[in-house]
Amino acid sequence: MGLLAVSFALALPAGAQANNLFTLDSQADTSGPIVTDSSGNGYVAWSQPNGVEADTTFFCKIPRGGSCTDPIVLPLPGATTSVEGIAQAFPVIGTQPGVVYVVAPRYVRNDTLIWSSINGGESFSAAKVKDEGSYAGDTTVDDVLLAPGGSINTTPSGELETNDAFELASNNVGIGYSFTGNGLTTLPTSFSFKEPGSFPTGATLGFTNPAAGPNTGLVEAYWTLTNPYEVSFYQYPGPGLPVKENVGWTGPKKVTDGYLPRLASGPDGLFMVSQDYLSGESTENAPAVIEVRKYNETSKSFEAPVAISRDPSSGLFEPGDIYENPETGTLYVAWPGETSGGSYVMHLWESTDGGQTFHGERNIATIGGAYSEIPRLAVAADGQGWLTFKDEGGLEVADLNALPGPTPTPTPAPAPTALTTFQTTGTTTGASISIPAGTVGETDQGTLSGANAASATGTVSYALYGNSGCTGAPVSSSTSAVAAGKVAASAAVLSALTPGEYYWKAAYSGNTLNDASVSTCGSEVLTVTPAATIGGSGTSTGTTVTITITCSGPCTVTITLTIPSASASSARKSKKKPKPLTLATGTFTLPNGGTKKLTLHLTKAGRKAFAAHHDRLSASLLLSEKIDGHTILSTKTIKITPAKPKHKK
Repeated sequence: MGLLAVSFALALPAGAQANNLFTLDSQADTSGPIVTDSSGNGYVAWSQPNGVEADTTFFCKIPRGGSCTDPIVLPLPGATTSVEGIAQAFPVIGTQPGVVYVVAPRYVRNDTLIWSSINGGESFSAAKVKDEGSYAGDTTVDDVLLAPGGSINTTPSGELETNDAFELASNNVGIGYSFTGNGLTTLPTSFSFKEPGSFPTGATLGFTNPAAGPNTGLVEAYWTLTNPYEVSFYQYPGPGLPVKENVGWTGPKKVTDGYLPRLASGPDGLFMVSQDYLSGESTENAPAVIEVRKYNETSKSFEAPVAISRDPSSGLFEPGDIYENPETGTLYVAWPGETSGGSYVMHLWESTDGGQTFHGERNIATIGGAYSEIPRLAVAADGQGWLTFKDEGGLEVADLNALPGPTPTPTPAPAPTALTTFQTTGTTTGASISIPAGTVGETDQGTLSGANAASATGTVSYALYGNSGCTGAPVSSSTSAVAAGKVAASAAVLSALTPGEYYWKAAYSGNTLNDASVSTCGSEVLTVTPAATIGGSGTSTGTTVTITITCSGPCTVTITLTIPSASASSARKSKKKPKPLTLATGTFTLPNGGTKKLTLHLTKAGRKAFAAHHDRLSASLLLSEKIDGHTILSTKTIKITPAKPKHKK
């Protein structure tokens, strides 16, 4: 049977829930990571306190539909006191048939124990001790992954020896990464990332391409205990870079505001589940949206999220788990939440299209008080599987069947939305408007429609472009909030635009009940027209002044005819600017622009003043034009030329 067998009393304690399959160990002091083989058998490992001595480490193989009747004790080499126990035991199915490992980092000794089995977990060899430095530790290890590759070798004495390596993600002073193996002859790898951010925790591992070879495309994600919480990741791109050092990894790269990320990798790629803040909501509240993202190998980043649930009651501050079946690529997400009756349960969702949509939502386990640590999910190719988690009843085991009782109301899928916009300048509003050059203060206003638009939250991003394709850098941009379906207007354009045509485009971010949407580029056109110009000339006789005015567009012109009231020499002596004397004034309108000739008749006093200063007569032209409610003023001064006297024959 193994090194040592013990019998467990599997009667449910008072705190356990009878809806779950069974309580594996009511005294467990660690979680129980579980894996499954292609036949649906479960392999689980955990530890139990043992007084002043080191904790006892257990392994159990659970047949499909059965229970753990004969757990195996895995002795700890060299451990004599309770502080020398393991941080966590992880079962790992090897690359070769029948090979099973239990990998267990230890706190105080800062080493890693590896027990090996070549008969499917029926018995294990004595633990190999990977020396100090085999994991970046003295604290918890949250994930252990099998590195691609591996073999079974025959030793010189004729014994079979497995040769596999493991990736470890740990939480120490920061975020740590380790690489070790039972047949690894080189020194183990262990280091802490240098700049993960403030108070990082919750490390998790996955491969972007599991078939590419050891370490290639390895991703380690985590979250920070900041406000707001942030999810970030590091990536080791592949061969040619030092995996043993921080410099060989890229990152950190921020993914989202949220927490509790978990990674899963398989034939359909790498996926992350996390609990995120709802767009537009205060970060003073707990993140409430369960979202799944797929890793994009081209952009080296995670794609836009797919929201599978919005549940403010999910704030247990402990995560769920995500699993990708290595044969089918089917995704499974398990996450704790609250029922309408106030009890806590574990929800389950499935995706068969690469994480684009999720279905089959159901409650698969009830959760007692003192829920803690990471639950572990493992699913066979036929969809049958296992869930382990720890609560006040101990280490619990559940399958993926729905609990008795009403099926939870499925989270509604996001509904399509449409975003339309209109622009405003001054008192004018419309889809297409014109303004004269020099105008500022234009704004755009979005309106959302759709089945769930009244519940829309998030943001709308506005941009004004100088081309009809709405491409390149916008001349003005801003972001406004959406609350209860109401969209705030854009910020005003603060810089005067050059004459030409401009095009608005707006984009809505979406939320759990509403799809993102974009307005149509070209549905609004803002035309900036050149300001009207004025020109003119003037001549005079002894009694009249004739002025010719030309406007480039519709205009109203006020003409003021003046002469200086004092001579230039007297002004210089008094050091005062001479005050002009007004001889005549008049106003006229050119409704379509063009040229107009106006004759002003001088009064007797005007003729006398003009006779004294006919060579210094000038006219001040004040141009006033109105376009779309805007009044534009400009001035021009023209000199009046005395008419040449006509000689009689």
